Amino acid sequence: MENTLLNSLYQELLAMKEDLEERLLNQQLSPYVKQMAEEELHDIVATIKKIEDGEFGVCEETGTSIPLELLSFQPNVRSISEVNSILKYFKKPVFPPYQVKFPHF
Repeated sequence: MENTLLNSLYQELLAMKEDLEERLLNQQLSPYVKQMAEEELHDIVATIKKIEDGEFGVCEETGTSIPLELLSFQPNVRSISEVNSILKYFKKPVFPPYQVKFPHF
């Protein structure tokens, strides 16, 4: 992975970690929001460790590389199956003309 991008992601993750830790420590959060913040913090810490250990961008299931384009905006993705799950949300649905109903005026 390009060192500049990796360093940028690393610095951003460190800042996010610090921010989440501070919010968890100093703010009253609902149990649901607190749980979500703790889970996000866990993911961020795991991603930081992967960068430090040189394992960032490697699928935990198959050992193959995860696309750099995805890691640049979703750095805590862990596997190719997660990538596939995320990518389905980026596809525009295309409906055959007979399924699209237009109003009649």
